Amino acid sequence: MKQPAECSLQHSPQHSLAADQRWKSSSDDGLWASPYTLKSGETQHHSLGHSQIWVTLLDMEWQIRSQQAEQQQVPKDWKLVTGHSLPSSDIPVQRFIRNSDAEMVTYVPAMADRPTVIRPYQPLCRYPG
Repeated sequence: MKQPAECSLQHSPQHSLAADQRWKSSSDDGLWASPYTLKSGETQHHSLGHSQIWVTLLDMEWQIRSQQAEQQQVPKDWKLVTGHSLPSSDIPVQRFIRNSDAEMVTYVPAMADRPTVIRPYQPLCRYPG
């Protein structure tokens, strides 16, 4: 496991990025329908588009925190970070009891159970020809 990054007086993009994100222990891209195994006390931070989700595994419960970020541009990648620190206490937490052997979580996109019609804000007319 990597140790948290130390602050450095030298200014370079790598050092400032590490200093801002020093609680991270590993970073990767997230995957749909792929099981992730967590150890007790670990927190996964998922950043997908405007959504941020923190999933924490404790001895007898799962803790889920989520937040919507307001950004001008929508990031197109899904970043996954695993560490041992929790986000700000301002973010509300949902707690779920778990079995002692449930250490895996799988992320599946929520899909409607019937066809969905999406209407744009501005109609677009397409003429034949």
